[in-house]
Amino acid sequence: MSIRDLKVGFRVYGGTVQAVDLQYLSLQTGETLALVGETGCGKSVTARAILRLLPPGKAVVSGSIVISLVMSLPTVGPVLLRALVAQDMFLAGTIILLLGVLTVVGTLISDLVLMWIDPRVRAGIQG
Repeated sequence: MSIRDLKVGFRVYGGTVQAVDLQYLSLQTGETLALVGETGCGKSVTARAILRLLPPGKAVVSGSIVISLVMSLPTVGPVLLRALVAQDMFLAGTIILLLGVLTVVGTLISDLVLMWIDPRVRAGIQG
């Protein structure tokens, strides 16, 4: 994930209030980030901006956020994100449950095929 020049503001009656001004942030695969700071310093707004969960029409976001694809499912990924944003837990839960079941079934099928193809697995040879 890479973030450059992230600026988040909220529209109010007198104009726009600047909430976040982040210059640069980069995380590699396997790294963890902890957002730490005082109350009201923009931790939640930064996280919501990265996940694109800020209220549309009320927040002004600029900058670039590049997130690598976690799930390479071009149709399920956006549907899951919309379900989470809309707080539709039935749809989100169904998608997660379906992905879990497909993962377990896929692993079972691949193990059975491997057992059928590889004679070392069939004979129980270790090493």
